[in-house]
Amino acid sequence: MLAVVVWLAVNPGRASAQTIEVGAGVALSCKAIEQDICTYKWGRVDAGHVAWWSSPSLVVEGRVAHLDGPSTRVVAIPERISPAQNFYRAYSFRDEQRTVLQASLLYHFRDGRVVRPFVGGGFGSIWWRGEAFCARDQIDCQRVLPPDTPGGLHAREWVASFAGGVAVEAGHGAIVRFGLRGTEIPATTFNHSEEGMRRAVRGQLPEFFLNAGYRW
Repeated sequence: MLAVVVWLAVNPGRASAQTIEVGAGVALSCKAIEQDICTYKWGRVDAGHVAWWSSPSLVVEGRVAHLDGPSTRVVAIPERISPAQNFYRAYSFRDEQRTVLQASLLYHFRDGRVVRPFVGGGFGSIWWRGEAFCARDQIDCQRVLPPDTPGGLHAREWVASFAGGVAVEAGHGAIVRFGLRGTEIPATTFNHSEEGMRRAVRGQLPEFFLNAGYRW
């Protein structure tokens, strides 16, 4: 976004052809497991964004979003006990929070129409923290707790994201978007001893979102 501001400053003759958008939104996030996109509700995501319309269809967007996870959740760690069978031990998480900073490129179809489908994607960074502990019913839980636990954990990882949905030109500079956004941690730097923490942080987190912006 800083590069965009500098580019506009050194090209004042073209600035009038561009549009800046500022907005905010809310989303319902669900945790995806295997092929099920919304296995169980995860929490509400609050977000804000700043965007630059480089053309009537192409948008460069910077977005920050914050999610408070469920009050508690269970992380299961598999152990192979035979070629066809796993044994699972588990521990619990609480007070989990995720904050994501993303930069995305969005393309809007049907220029000049009120209702416009759009798709896009980008990259960013996620800051994650939570408290790991063993619940009373979790037998042999200490064996799978992440390092430096019980207690607070934190991590920062790169993420990839995609988004798709419908934008509605509401008039007078207002635009409303709704659709599906996904955030995925494609790689991790955790080593084998941190397998429990890797399983807690990684995975796709879909958001069914609604946001509104104002352009001038």
